[in-house]
Amino acid sequence: MFAKRLIVPSSHAQKPTCISSRSILRLALLGISVLPSSDSIFVPRRQFFQKALSMTSNRGIYFGGYQQPVHEQVLEKRSKADRNHVVVQVYAVSINPVDAKGVIGDKLATHWTRARRFAHNCMIKNTRVGFDFAGKVVESPYGHSQAEDLSEGTIVYGTMPPLQGSFAEYIRVPCHQLAKAPCSASIEEIACLPLVGLTAWQALSPCIKPEQSNVLVVGGSGGTGHVAIQMAKALGAKTVTTICSTRNVDFVKKCGATDVIDYQTEDDVIAALQRRVDEPFDIIFDTITSGDPNDAIYNYPQRIQQATNPPILTPEYFYQRLGGKWTDWIRAGLARPGIFPHSWLWSDPRERLFWIKFPKSSVALQELTKIVDSGQLRVHVQKIYPEMTVDTVQQAMDDLLSRRVQGKIAIRVIPQQQQ
Repeated sequence: MFAKRLIVPSSHAQKPTCISSRSILRLALLGISVLPSSDSIFVPRRQFFQKALSMTSNRGIYFGGYQQPVHEQVLEKRSKADRNHVVVQVYAVSINPVDAKGVIGDKLATHWTRARRFAHNCMIKNTRVGFDFAGKVVESPYGHSQAEDLSEGTIVYGTMPPLQGSFAEYIRVPCHQLAKAPCSASIEEIACLPLVGLTAWQALSPCIKPEQSNVLVVGGSGGTGHVAIQMAKALGAKTVTTICSTRNVDFVKKCGATDVIDYQTEDDVIAALQRRVDEPFDIIFDTITSGDPNDAIYNYPQRIQQATNPPILTPEYFYQRLGGKWTDWIRAGLARPGIFPHSWLWSDPRERLFWIKFPKSSVALQELTKIVDSGQLRVHVQKIYPEMTVDTVQQAMDDLLSRRVQGKIAIRVIPQQQQ
């Protein structure tokens, strides 16, 4: 019932050879760097005309207007590879909360209805959905060279830059945002790994000390949470404790949690942490806290940090959360380029909002591949939709917003028999 199909002439399709002023506004408002390198913006004229030669059509799923369902578009032409990009035939994609919340999420206050409508219609409407993907390289500057991990025919995975979207049959991916896929996982598991895996790796790898760090994961059963538990164990954390609901206790234990606090059976989660934890936590990874009123009621940051007699944090603790108020997103955006030190932006540098970085993430993806193939990390895929349609994408978004998903949701773009 959500179906809306548009045929977009190639003359109207966004050309990837330059960044328009509207695109710069979109990226700036989302806190995304628009100057990663000069040759990613300006392309020689010869390459420009080469990119227009490909005649293969490309079906994709795009955001609708504010609070409107997604829709389908079919572009008459698709772009070609160049020295900085490969073309990937997408086999599977996965849905993330950032997709279900229309990218903006809690970056603007929920009661700012007019501002949210304006921002969505200016920046998000008619952009392609999705970040994660897994598929096969069909066009590469490296050709069929066996020496390159990005040669044609290689199975790869990664993320698309914000607002460019992975939900399509073919995507043109920056070489620095993908890597050769793990050999020991299914294509759906691989497609579900990039965003949550990069988040856990970037947030935890710089601060975990092997055999010393005690880690608390707030919300350990979701897409990012269950990967964070496994990542902390793989990085050598001494203990990993998590907070979740009754039905997810066994699941997070299978992921490697040392101890589990069931918030549905405990009258006071903080008191349970004080009673059951032998050593204070060095690292807190909070996947629950956000600017959404449904999440804010838990108030985990304040309750955990103010707990005393006994304290549950070490004096040198580091509290990272994946969401917060709009002012926190501004601070996190200013900190991303590395120009402003965290001590200038946060009243307490020990607590801050974590914001994933996509540029040059191929090295981290290669590390994720090693961890997966070593058997230390496995993405749990609760549901796989057999085909990518307007209805299945919309339903997957609704599933995530229900807050009842254990692990991740995948969507096949190419049927298994055609892969």
